[in-house]
Amino acid sequence: MQTITHRVRSFLAEQGVRIAPWSGLDATYAELHELLARRRDDPAFWRPLEELLRDVLRQATAPE
Repeated sequence: MQTITHRVRSFLAEQGVRIAPWSGLDATYAELHELLARRRDDPAFWRPLEELLRDVLRQATAPE
């Protein structure tokens, strides 16, 4: 299972955002924040974002 950050990085890549493999948490989540701001009015963006949030929630609440 991927870490939550790895899943976020995969989501960013799926959305066309490229970040260096060596970038840290701050850079990863800054890119996510920028993507959210940039695409907030794009209806096509909300379905993949919903899937990401479901994955994150599922992983964060999993008993293992």
